[in-house]
Amino acid sequence: MSLSANSELLGLLEALCEETITDAQFARLQELLHDAPEAQHAYVEYMAFAADLRRTVSTCTGPVVAPSGDIESVAPAGETGAHTAAETPADSGEQASLIGSNETPWEINARQEAIRTHAERLFEQFRVKEAQRQQELAYRQYRAQRRKLFIGMGSLAALLILVFAAWLLGPDPQLPEPEAPPASPAPPPIVAQIIRSLNAQWAQEGLSTAPGTEFTPSAMSLTEGLVELAFDGGTEVVIQAPADLRLEGIDQMFLRGGAISARITKGSSGFIVRTPTGTVVDYGTEFGVIVNSHGETEALVYKGKVGLRSGSDPVRSVASRMLEEGQAGAVNTVGKVISRTFRPRQVVREIPEQAGFGIPGKRFDLTDALVGGNGFGTGDANQKVDTRSGAVSSIRANSANPKIKGTGGIPAPALRFVDYFFVPDPDSGPVSVSSEGHQFVDCPRTNGYAYLHLTNGGFLRHLPGIVGEQILGGRLYGSHTEPVISMHANIGVTFDLQAIRNSLPGARIERFTALCGISKTAGIAKQREGGGDIQHRADFWVLVDGQARFSHQHMQIQSGAAPVSIELKDSDRFLSLVVTDGGDNDGFDWGGFALPGLELAQDDRASQQP
Repeated sequence: MSLSANSELLGLLEALCEETITDAQFARLQELLHDAPEAQHAYVEYMAFAADLRRTVSTCTGPVVAPSGDIESVAPAGETGAHTAAETPADSGEQASLIGSNETPWEINARQEAIRTHAERLFEQFRVKEAQRQQELAYRQYRAQRRKLFIGMGSLAALLILVFAAWLLGPDPQLPEPEAPPASPAPPPIVAQIIRSLNAQWAQEGLSTAPGTEFTPSAMSLTEGLVELAFDGGTEVVIQAPADLRLEGIDQMFLRGGAISARITKGSSGFIVRTPTGTVVDYGTEFGVIVNSHGETEALVYKGKVGLRSGSDPVRSVASRMLEEGQAGAVNTVGKVISRTFRPRQVVREIPEQAGFGIPGKRFDLTDALVGGNGFGTGDANQKVDTRSGAVSSIRANSANPKIKGTGGIPAPALRFVDYFFVPDPDSGPVSVSSEGHQFVDCPRTNGYAYLHLTNGGFLRHLPGIVGEQILGGRLYGSHTEPVISMHANIGVTFDLQAIRNSLPGARIERFTALCGISKTAGIAKQREGGGDIQHRADFWVLVDGQARFSHQHMQIQSGAAPVSIELKDSDRFLSLVVTDGGDNDGFDWGGFALPGLELAQDDRASQQP
């Protein structure tokens, strides 16, 4: 932008340097600079020119304005066509008259050098402040709207220029005293500190996870566990590994990948979460933000409301949407703001007092995912899953588990990480095990009957002291820390490994591990019903994309618990856990996969991305 293209801006800048600017003119100048990047650039150019005493102090006390309105620069002493005061007496007299004294040429030069040295120091300070102002301009515009602050870093820069102008145009500045050594730069401000953590580990070596650890604006990666931060602006944030983030201020952060939840405390000035594809701006609320492995940004609102905007600029956006309590939305990779199903258990909202089986960044809990959790303990262990609909509901006293006849499989769209439920019955036709048609080719013949619900531990029979418990190898399972997927033959459940990977940017799935077997409680139940020792058998299978990677057939209670460990490739898509009746019908086949987990490792490929 040429200054001559905006005579109003030029006039205001001249008035500012000459100290004749009025309050109304100063307000108008700020208005022009507030909304016009071109005007801001012209402002910096003008002030830089005015501050350059090497070009101005040798011939005049201020810039020369041509009739056209453009600023003309006068050649400094020593350049082509110019002479120093010592060389030409006439020039010396002209300089003396311009400066306004009868000083000798030596005094004139010394005086000019003193002015130049002091002004250059002031201008260097101004230039640093101006660079900071330019970098934070968008953020300051937003803060000005919320806090009604009209004068920001621009005012500080203007004040600095007024001091400079006073030195430049003042009547008789004295030679300055020798300057003291420059002060050490101020340390960066503290923006947040750790409230508490659980099983936490940073990728940065030596970075503490202890409560009270303070952080300045900086980038960091949480590879394991949970960390809760208290920002100085009044916001508390729970970070769930794996997460890659940067703390940008007391009320702003950048989330490159991972999941966080934010709670705005009383007296907070608000909070902003920027991501590679979007920006979430709070309006007094509690909300969650997820950035998946594709870079998509998802926001979900627990209380209050948030603004979800495309792009990382908190002020400007191509598309935006207001989300209220109980709503969710996303910004996809092409910048479109779309609706999403509100799944409240996708992020950790509070760090639990006791660590569960699922450890963020280290171990993904399939039992938790089965009942609607995020794989790290947000699911409710007292839930049952309907294998005919995929619906999750609470287990109530005396709950029944009706027997069903297999008629094929069904997808589970209501569950984020579960793809399919099925009854393995090859007599009814090919046994599909995924929504994409993978088939269990090696499925043995069964009687085709199954029980409707899957749970964490119990089999929903009216047996006091047994419901909610499963005993494998003499060990009790069915809790938050010792989970088990209770699967009475004949039933199968398929997990979507790619959906799980997408939720864990910066981590990769290495292995599936578990223990499988028939619960000892099946024998206790048979004895209470007047039967003898149980001799029933069951088969246990683990499939990957329909292919058997593990099988342990004809297991009985006396077999105890068999360990399962399967290496998983990045190309593996679907993981199926199956229990069949062992060829002797399904009676008392109380099977289960205890401690079913996906072992995670840091994805070095993700850490190498720009």
